[in-house]
Amino acid sequence: MDCTVNKSAIKGTVYAPTSKSVAHRAFIIASLAKGDSVLYGDFSSDDVKATIGALKALGASFEEHEGFIVCHPIVKTKQAAIDCMESGSTLRFIVPLAAALGTETEINGRGKLPSRPIKELLQSLKGIKYDYENTMPFKFSGQLCGTEFEISGDVSSQYVTGLLIAMLALKRRCELKINGVLKSKPYVDITVDVIKEFGGDIIETENGYVVDGSGLVGREYKVEGDFSGASFMLTLGAINGVVTVEGLNPLSKQGDKIIIDVLKSMGAKTEYADAAYTVYESKLNAVDFDATDYPDLAPIIAVAMAKADGISRIKGADRLVDKESDRKRGILKMLTALNVDCKEKENEIEIVGKGEFSTAFIDGQSDHRMVMAAVVALSTVGGKVSDSEAVAKSYKKFFEDFKNSGGVYVR
Repeated sequence: MDCTVNKSAIKGTVYAPTSKSVAHRAFIIASLAKGDSVLYGDFSSDDVKATIGALKALGASFEEHEGFIVCHPIVKTKQAAIDCMESGSTLRFIVPLAAALGTETEINGRGKLPSRPIKELLQSLKGIKYDYENTMPFKFSGQLCGTEFEISGDVSSQYVTGLLIAMLALKRRCELKINGVLKSKPYVDITVDVIKEFGGDIIETENGYVVDGSGLVGREYKVEGDFSGASFMLTLGAINGVVTVEGLNPLSKQGDKIIIDVLKSMGAKTEYADAAYTVYESKLNAVDFDATDYPDLAPIIAVAMAKADGISRIKGADRLVDKESDRKRGILKMLTALNVDCKEKENEIEIVGKGEFSTAFIDGQSDHRMVMAAVVALSTVGGKVSDSEAVAKSYKKFFEDFKNSGGVYVR
């Protein structure tokens, strides 16, 4: 669905979307705990729905209410058919979990998900037989065995979280060795934090983790606001008016809270008061940003860089290739359409900011983060973006919040 965005005068207050990253982990870990849990938040994003659906297939049950969901823990099933939709987190967390439960499982997915890497994760699952051949659907069976596991840290932090979840499900002391440098470690820090919140025992070692899930207990748990989603509204304020985002925890383990520091380093006026961040339109300066640990921020930071004076660089750009789209290529196409000078270098995107954009038609590439970044950019000049429905993957209320902040659009 194409969306026409008009040049808009931005001023508004919104509430941060519920953290997708935290919600995935909270639902899965709650499903392994002894006793029921009550999880508070807005769980309407397609990715979180995919995880809830997967857990249902594995034997968990849920009572959905306005503003909260009651989670009843997993009662093991012999077989399961799971649709991960387009959620990489669901795929990489649920596969090890099903293996630990000993559930014969068929996995399916949509969009680009069938081509996203998972083979190395499957190979790490001792005792599991699978027919995976770089596509979907695929099946696996068997029972995860052993207490010592090993995985490379340089492919995806989701592999590490997936194995930690599997180890929790085994309900015995297990050790995970991570080979090489762990990329996107802040996402694993979220996993560790949620495990501890539900009473799990986890210790970080020199090259991995020691985990015991036998003490997991159900509880009430409020899922915090999402800095990844909020980054779009915060940057909207920085380039085109003023936006206040409520519901963000400044002490969060989310790595993407670095968006606040990035905007400040660019010269954006930022305030925190009464549990809310406010960002004002400001004269922005060029910066370098390493996306290695924060790949989800790259599209919106690229927009801010394009508005800044000077030459900015997104480093670690190769980390952007294997997402819902090739975001490295997508950022270059988006900025070129906006008449911004940019070029690709080895593992890097160089952006020559000029402070203004040209009206454009931008290909959203069916990628939620590319669509939202494009809308923020087009709010300053007007234009059109395709695939606007993709925002439902992570931030279903994005266009509602954009409108409440003064954004004008037609879908």
